[in-house]
Amino acid sequence: MSTQKTLPGNELAVWSLTEPQTPVRVGTALLALGGRGVAFAYDHSWLAAGYPLSGDMPLQRALLTPRVRDWLFGALDDAMPDRWGERAIRFIDNPPRATALDLLYFAGDHRFGALGFSVDQTAYAPHRGEPLPSADSLHALQALIERIDANEPLTEQEKLIAGTTKTMGGAHPKALVTMDGKDWIAKFPRGANLDVGLIEHASLKLAAQAGINVAHSVALPGLFGHVVTIERFDRHAGERLRALSAKTVLLAGVGFGAPPLDELSYGAMASFLLQAGAMGIQAQQRIELFRRMAFNILIENSDDHEKNHAFLFDAGYWSLAPAFDVLPNTSNAGYQQMGVGKQGALGSLGNALSECNLFGLSRDQAIEEWFKVADVVAEWDQVYAGLGVSSKDIGYLRTFIDQPERKAMRLRSALDGL
Repeated sequence: MSTQKTLPGNELAVWSLTEPQTPVRVGTALLALGGRGVAFAYDHSWLAAGYPLSGDMPLQRALLTPRVRDWLFGALDDAMPDRWGERAIRFIDNPPRATALDLLYFAGDHRFGALGFSVDQTAYAPHRGEPLPSADSLHALQALIERIDANEPLTEQEKLIAGTTKTMGGAHPKALVTMDGKDWIAKFPRGANLDVGLIEHASLKLAAQAGINVAHSVALPGLFGHVVTIERFDRHAGERLRALSAKTVLLAGVGFGAPPLDELSYGAMASFLLQAGAMGIQAQQRIELFRRMAFNILIENSDDHEKNHAFLFDAGYWSLAPAFDVLPNTSNAGYQQMGVGKQGALGSLGNALSECNLFGLSRDQAIEEWFKVADVVAEWDQVYAGLGVSSKDIGYLRTFIDQPERKAMRLRSALDGL
């Protein structure tokens, strides 16, 4: 695989990298709407044997054109860098335009899922395909992030090292690193008075005790506090798995008989699994979604938005990706970002039970699942302390996790009157 340093023009070749050693050309992304949109055309060969990249990108010969400015088709949107990535691209690469195509190209070769973008139309040639740094370089990466934040100039070599911070989504800095022969996402805390990295690691371990499949995490010492590293779940045995965010799955669909549900809610995710999940696992995964919803409510994770959930495609079916980005939000908002039940996003026991049938649960079964999770969350401070979270940070978190109304939802007496 070669690398390409030519600036992107008005089009990019889009490739499937499910087998990275043999990229397959999917089609072409083209600027539209005066540079404020991206159109897409499938290659004839992909039309004959491929699949829709997302439900809003049906297999058709005609050009797929956006209807509104500054909007992307679902699969392309999932491949985009987010706020920090865009900032890092502007700082490191300084493209003369920074259109959506520029951002897709300069984000490099290691983005979420299995798509790649290349200026070269005949061979996959991503921007700067250098090997990922090892986790031993976290301190150096964190120092470079601080310098980017301060708008301090970097040398060309430092720009190459910092390039791994451009790729993944999210508002806060992330870098891609290798550890134990696998790819990991390192998440760097920024502007927090808590050891956020260690708290996220502890939250994932707590969620695992509540019967939730979580991404493998390791907390490593950073320049200040800890950096949590998350093993990539969209990579397996040298292959890149097709992956879509819950946002794309729910609002755009995946095609082939699983239409969009047009609702950003836990129940809609469960309904999608019923449509498109493998028979042997979808029932258990729908129950697990109920547990995730309960856990996020009880742990005060109100940042559970539609890009903090994902689905993976393998062996002909879609499955729920491991949980990630799970930690207390310290806002006491009282509502979730995803819909919970008939009362919308209200984070309450009653609302969580109101549509339990969507998860394949009777009311009594849902109550038991809720309190299994609640019993684990009740021990949160001991779990956090056992993993090294400081007493100061635990004391601060107690204000939110043990807020009286939330704490009351761990008790069976919360069912009175429901």
